Amino acid sequence: MVTLTGVVTGSNLIGSSAAGEAERRDDEERLRPDGPASDFEARPNAPQPDSIPLAVRAIRPRDVVPVARLKPLYRFHQPDLQIMAYGPLRWGVRAAAPMIGGRTPAFVARSGDRLVGFAQFAAAPPDQRWVLLALGGTLGVYDVEPVWEELLAYAVRNAGLRGVKRLVARVPVDLPVGRVLQRRGWHPFANETIYQARDPRQRGGSGRLRRQTQADTWGVHQLYCLIAPRAVQEAEALTSHRWDIDAAPRPRGVTTSAWVADEGHDIVAYIGARSRGGTHLLDILIRPDRRDALPGLLDDAIARLPNRPHRVVCALRGYQAELGSVFEQRGFDRALEQDVLLRYTTATVRAPAHEGFPFHVEVREKMPQRVPTFLQRHLGDESSN
Repeated sequence: MVTLTGVVTGSNLIGSSAAGEAERRDDEERLRPDGPASDFEARPNAPQPDSIPLAVRAIRPRDVVPVARLKPLYRFHQPDLQIMAYGPLRWGVRAAAPMIGGRTPAFVARSGDRLVGFAQFAAAPPDQRWVLLALGGTLGVYDVEPVWEELLAYAVRNAGLRGVKRLVARVPVDLPVGRVLQRRGWHPFANETIYQARDPRQRGGSGRLRRQTQADTWGVHQLYCLIAPRAVQEAEALTSHRWDIDAAPRPRGVTTSAWVADEGHDIVAYIGARSRGGTHLLDILIRPDRRDALPGLLDDAIARLPNRPHRVVCALRGYQAELGSVFEQRGFDRALEQDVLLRYTTATVRAPAHEGFPFHVEVREKMPQRVPTFLQRHLGDESSN
């Protein structure tokens, strides 16, 4: 049972991207089942209930098609989602498949015969943590946020039962989803600004970048530990495997590249690229006292990206915000600002407190009451001298 606490107006419904909306319409026309529409919609002047029955569970095959009709249906985890070929219909089918659904878990909320909410996650390295990919819902004229709260609470419990310790969400700051997450115990630990450009301008490289090797893995991790605040490191819980180019997972159709710049025996800058077709996602780490070298290093990296012309995207954390001017000088636009939130599935266990009372028992040998004989003899020998 979920309580209806508010009314949604047209200004509250922020739709997905134009591409996503077009995909939704095409999928809806192709897969719309024949049959009358549900009579769930509220009628004018009809008495309004205070609450509705709500059932939350894992997605099933019959739920996949109605998911495409949910409005709003938000897509998160940017910019990574741009190279994941994500679509709610295709990924919904994967989640409903018994053999592979564990890597893309999805959950739905139904009220009677109507699907009113949807949430999908994906398991990600290094510890198979769940990242939030999509969240949607529709409840007629009623506020959909209580439905989202129930979906998220169910997902956290389900993740804990599967041994997952962390859930992560990257949510635009101007969406209402952020406050819903925080009400359910999610805590923001970082902020990101996403820059993107098509065929960014280049002003000549520095020639200092070299391709990363296996031996550089630990050095890159040390660079990350130098740059990222302690609270961020504890929240992300990354190990050096995150920067191991040979061990990094490679989704189908995605290629990875990485370059470093060093001074002496220290790595001072790292630029990684994940590419799918003409879209390239950059990850940048640079030592604070070497940020003046970023323009040339960035030009070097862009020049080495394959499949030109191309679209380049980079998410800069708040603790590297001053690097944004370098991207703007090369034609990058600020596309999005988002918070990164974390939810632990573990709970504090409180053991019952027992009232104690003093009870003295001699459980060890008594301390000697006199000086040991060997010490007496030693002292006596010294005094005789």
